[in-house]
Amino acid sequence: MRSLEHGIQGTLPGTRGPLYMLAVTAGGRKPFFMSLRIRMIERLSEISREAWDAVANPAGAAYDPFLSWNFLEALESSGCAVEDTGWGPKHLLAEDEATGALVGALPLYLKGHSYGEFVFDHGWANAFETAGGQYYPKL
Repeated sequence: MRSLEHGIQGTLPGTRGPLYMLAVTAGGRKPFFMSLRIRMIERLSEISREAWDAVANPAGAAYDPFLSWNFLEALESSGCAVEDTGWGPKHLLAEDEATGALVGALPLYLKGHSYGEFVFDHGWANAFETAGGQYYPKL
């Protein structure tokens, strides 16, 4: 959500599912409020390539291939980023409540281990679990 400059202002109780109000500014214009519905998808194929890429790599911004629908979907369809490998997809979507348009996306994975990370934290995991905590799953 690169064009959003202000944070969540509050929630609306009594609504169907998570709903948030967000102050939005674009190009120095006066902020306005948008009602957002936040939802999670467990496969990137649940959303269109065009909708995802429009917010993940918007026109005029530097292109990030690691946020592209093609890259992330290839990880899932190849079996690399799936529950069985310890990388459960839990992508978050922010949609305009009024129009249903996708206005933000966050690739997210629920991890069941520490493999595939820059720093292996097995020592931390073992210590935390020895102390009675549950280290996994983590995001």
